[in-house]
Amino acid sequence: MLAGLAAVGAGLIHLASAIGSPPAVAAVVAVIGVAELGWGVIAVAGRGIPLPNAARVGALVPVVLWVLVLLVAGPAQLGPFTSALRLAPMLAASALDLVVVACVAVVGRRAATRRSPSRGPAGGRGAVIALALCGAAIAVLTAAALGATEVGDQARTGTGFFAPHQH
Repeated sequence: MLAGLAAVGAGLIHLASAIGSPPAVAAVVAVIGVAELGWGVIAVAGRGIPLPNAARVGALVPVVLWVLVLLVAGPAQLGPFTSALRLAPMLAASALDLVVVACVAVVGRRAATRRSPSRGPAGGRGAVIALALCGAAIAVLTAAALGATEVGDQARTGTGFFAPHQH
């Protein structure tokens, strides 16, 4: 479930970052965001990790792309191609994608060790508390990153989609 929550957060950040970006950048970032959001919803709603190998690779793709952008353009001057992508939201989305990768790896390792003699049921109250705390941390990180996007600026200033409508 934690991997799904992280993927939903990363997807929301990527979708918000696509708004106001140049069309080519917006298309790539939006496709990544839709994929993360879709996988995350399936992971939260279902039992277990759907398509774990694809999830691991899929979560690493935006991180690798973002690192390449930073290496080629540099964080101080991202250039005209990526000027609309802000550093903080993309770093937050990358961190959430890495949470997905880590969760998929841990779940895969646990599944492999369960094939050996059983160690008893996992979970309990501590697991529920840990999941709640991690979920809250993901929510806070996602909300802060969304506030640092173009959409967040529009919400703060009451412009764009958030402009008051006269009837």
